Amino acid sequence: MADIVTPRDLSNELVSITNDATLFEIYNPDQSRNEKVQMSTLVSYMEASITTLELDTLIVLGETILARDGGSVGIGTSLPGAQLHLNAGTSADQLRIGASSNLYKIGRDSGTGLLSFQGTQAGATGYVFKNYDGSTDLIILDSGNVGIGIAAPQSKLEINGAMSSGQSTIITDTDALDVAGVNSVLCNTINNSITIGGLANGVTGQVVRLIKIHANNNLIIEHGEGSGTQKIITPDQADITLTTYGGVTLVYDGAFWMIVSE
Repeated sequence: MADIVTPRDLSNELVSITNDATLFEIYNPDQSRNEKVQMSTLVSYMEASITTLELDTLIVLGETILARDGGSVGIGTSLPGAQLHLNAGTSADQLRIGASSNLYKIGRDSGTGLLSFQGTQAGATGYVFKNYDGSTDLIILDSGNVGIGIAAPQSKLEINGAMSSGQSTIITDTDALDVAGVNSVLCNTINNSITIGGLANGVTGQVVRLIKIHANNNLIIEHGEGSGTQKIITPDQADITLTTYGGVTLVYDGAFWMIVSE
């Protein structure tokens, strides 16, 4: 065996591991064996002398540390802007996690600017965000069901806990009170009475509270008003008149707004 030597400039030579795991074999470009180098000596040389190492292929069979001393690692870029910077082109399939067939594809779609997550195993794809204690904060199932604070949602959106949304204020009569994104409507009767004959833009299951916020005048809620966009159904099938502070709660069943409490 050739003497162990301190390696020279290795830019034009090939390196491979010998049967002795402590040695590297150094070859000339014509593939003729040249010398063996102690691994620790080679590593010391590389740490001291090589700032950039270009490889066509790198196969690692064990634990690997990149940028050990705090540098940055770039994949697809020579100028990484963070400790790990992945630049894989315009496709939304830039990073894969999992086996060769059942996996997740992650990437930024350059056309839309959206960050894309796609699972490839039908019926076994989903996304979960967990709290520090392992409980589920948010889950999206393969079925499209979404749960907030619940691990197994049975509908398109299931929430464990209170939900709040928008609020609006009205001061005049209406047969088409717009409640899109709203669950509280403040009815200010300080200057005049207000009559509500119907709501508009409600969605099935939505809850809306009509609240009279001034003692002056009246708040009148009409039952089955003919001109109402989304009609209101009262418990006694008669108009309701609130003469002082108070309110009613309505739930939309997809066809009518049902008053469920006064």
